[in-house]
Amino acid sequence: MLSLSGPSDPDAIARGAERIASRYRVSIDPRARGRAGFLAGDDDQRAASLMDALEDSSVSALFCARGGYGATRVLERHGAKIADALCANPKPIVGFSDTTALHVLWQRCGVRSIHGPMVARMGSSDLVSDADLHALFAALEGHTHPLRSEPTRGASACDGVARGGNLAVLASLVGTPFAPSFAGAIVFLEDVGERPYRVDRMLTQLRAAGCFDGARAFVIGEFVDCAPGPDGVSVEQVIEERLGSLGAPVFVRAPFGHGASCAPIALGANASIDAHGTVRFDPELCYDAAPRRTP
Repeated sequence: MLSLSGPSDPDAIARGAERIASRYRVSIDPRARGRAGFLAGDDDQRAASLMDALEDSSVSALFCARGGYGATRVLERHGAKIADALCANPKPIVGFSDTTALHVLWQRCGVRSIHGPMVARMGSSDLVSDADLHALFAALEGHTHPLRSEPTRGASACDGVARGGNLAVLASLVGTPFAPSFAGAIVFLEDVGERPYRVDRMLTQLRAAGCFDGARAFVIGEFVDCAPGPDGVSVEQVIEERLGSLGAPVFVRAPFGHGASCAPIALGANASIDAHGTVRFDPELCYDAAPRRTP
């Protein structure tokens, strides 16, 4: 278990690790409890934590402690060597929010990852239910559950590679060597604490940069605390106008993101979505083994 972004409450980490240990053998990197302002340690320290876990043959999967901010800084300084280590030792990483930057790198290296709950959130069953936790375990072991969403007008069935994550992080990667590409993808998007005009700005940035060119469909998760401003424009209206005009089907109200449910998404997997909004993921794993289970 690693802290690659913001600092975490050590007690929350311990409680979350205990829940994971009901299924797997868990090792907490001592650096996971680090703190340097709004980061969980300096960039070199967090990158070293990630490199050590990738190169350790006894580690089968990486769980991120929390999001916040900082993963893009790790990529800026250490992205190339992290990519080399990942390609040499492919293994999934689990997390969402700021971990989105790392998911993009994993997809560039052809390694699947899991958009799913953080360890610190797992420390509370009110934030991560037993059902979501067991769905995460199943996804790590190649037994993904269907994800339910709702079709918008004119939505149709399609298939593609699952990609995406947190909208703000994806937009922040535009113009960097790690900019996302969604050609041939079913794109999953979520966010928290953004006014609709800021959601519009980020979607427009990704549109103008060509990141959405060739996208097969969009699946929209929870946009938490994204209430309209005085103008009354809602996130739903922004999504309908900015994404609906791209010609790919749009599905909404999928249970993933910063809200009450964080259903796992197998990023990098082949996926299909039917006209009713049910997403199914190809269960085949592209890394050597599922995490080692407790005896």
